[in-house]
Amino acid sequence: MKTAVHLLGILCLTSAMSVSAASIGNCTNDAGRARYAQETLCYDNYGPTSGKWSSRDTGPLDACLESVRGEFSASVEVCNEMYAPKLGAGFDYKRATDAGVIASGIILLLI
Repeated sequence: MKTAVHLLGILCLTSAMSVSAASIGNCTNDAGRARYAQETLCYDNYGPTSGKWSSRDTGPLDACLESVRGEFSASVEVCNEMYAPKLGAGFDYKRATDAGVIASGIILLLI
């Protein structure tokens, strides 16, 4: 009975860590797709094939791309706030999740 309870606890912990890592990954991937779509619109509106393009003044295109970069950074911050624990600067969430899964596997083998 005690082993079954340990096994269940380890499985819950492992799946929770995996879901957290997958959630933040999915969130940032969605933000990346949105960034790509917006950058494509910038190039369509202000790039070389648009009627507004000037090789001497790339300011409108640059401003549009900079705006998209700012939006993307904000989107990634929202992902981090939603899914990542507050563990301080420089914390590598992917490695921590991998280490947690490996540690859970070792504990499972020892039980």
